[in-house]
Amino acid sequence: MKLNSVLPIAAAAVGIAITTAVNPASAFTIGFNNIPNGDTAGDSLVSNFQVQVTDNSSNVSNTVLFKILNNLAPGSLAANAGTFIRSVHFASGSLLSNFTPNVNNTGFVSFDVSNSLNFPQGNNVPGGFIQVFAADRATGGQQLSNNAGGIQAGEALGVRFTGNYNSVIAALTNGTLKVGIHVQALPGGGSDSFVTNPNPVPEPFTIVGSGVALGVGAMMRKKQQKKKAIAKTDA
Repeated sequence: MKLNSVLPIAAAAVGIAITTAVNPASAFTIGFNNIPNGDTAGDSLVSNFQVQVTDNSSNVSNTVLFKILNNLAPGSLAANAGTFIRSVHFASGSLLSNFTPNVNNTGFVSFDVSNSLNFPQGNNVPGGFIQVFAADRATGGQQLSNNAGGIQAGEALGVRFTGNYNSVIAALTNGTLKVGIHVQALPGGGSDSFVTNPNPVPEPFTIVGSGVALGVGAMMRKKQQKKKAIAKTDA
């Protein structure tokens, strides 16, 4: 196939992929792993918890927003048991500063800064877990009774830091920045801890964009081949 016939196909496919994936431009989602040689009570539920990171610089200069998500389905066994995220922990070195929880929370979520709070099973995290920041579900008063301040099913905690978005994503991806969560009220009782998985979760718009680009590219190649076949027949 001649180069001049390939270029329009490639340009169209790449253009569609870029258009589809550009909004939102700065969103990154990462899941959690079970911690080896630790508790196993929540191992089957680990895929229900995620961290989403966005560039928050348009709101506050040089900041990133972490959303800690509890994606348990309402009505599921774990949701009915009241399974919730009790605490969040960050092993971030000097990458982040100005730790500010409760920014754009989803649901009735309230956390207090508690940097000295121990991360359960943290000693078993591969490569170590040197905690810098931590927050615990708030308590006190009728409104925050029965662990209501924790991240319940369908809720999310927003945590803002000063930091460079691209550096944060690179560190999460290579595992030098780790986020840990402690989950309580598991079905059958007990609790468990999880730590971020360095392999990011593809955003839906990225998957769709890639699929559309590949589909259009294949369609245009077939069209070019059909034109060539017709041209040869006419000749």
